[in-house]
Amino acid sequence: MSGRYASSPRLPLKTRLGLATFSFAASTARRSNFTINRNFMKIFDPKAPSSAKPINGVSSFDITIDPSNNLWFRLYIPTTTSSSSTGDSAGGNIAHHVVLQAGEYRFSNMDVIGLITIQPFFGGEGRTESEIRLSGVPGLSIERSDWYWKAFLPEGADRNHPVVNVFGPNAVDISGVHFPATLVVIGGLIYYRIGK
Repeated sequence: MSGRYASSPRLPLKTRLGLATFSFAASTARRSNFTINRNFMKIFDPKAPSSAKPINGVSSFDITIDPSNNLWFRLYIPTTTSSSSTGDSAGGNIAHHVVLQAGEYRFSNMDVIGLITIQPFFGGEGRTESEIRLSGVPGLSIERSDWYWKAFLPEGADRNHPVVNVFGPNAVDISGVHFPATLVVIGGLIYYRIGK
């Protein structure tokens, strides 16, 4: 396809250093068995403490699932009657599925009124024009993206799985689900966007 980047676009030094650090960390943390070195990644993602006292209308608690594997999750409890879900990249994918699940229920104390996805990490089995055209830009490479999908998906599944391809042939039909207003934010050099 024409328009493919033969070399990286001109970026400020600070941005290039940040992308190089991210690329190094992401490559170093990946293992050949499709797991992530969580101890190494903790260096780049320090844990903020939970707070039983609401901060900006949300309290939080940490719940341990398996102490031998240091497996835990943080439960966020909003104190308001309406809420929106927001996520960036893979978090955008998660936010979409949280809202989809929430839309199947009618909560007595809460209404999910919006979804904001920032460069959501959705995909599909076929390559988009942008994916091919922007394969030389810094950041998330096609090879790294493919590795993330393979590590994430159930064994034997392809990228048309409904958790990846939210609008694809196997996607959940949202026409009967209470799905809130949605804002999708996409940057110019994001290769997994559709269109130009």
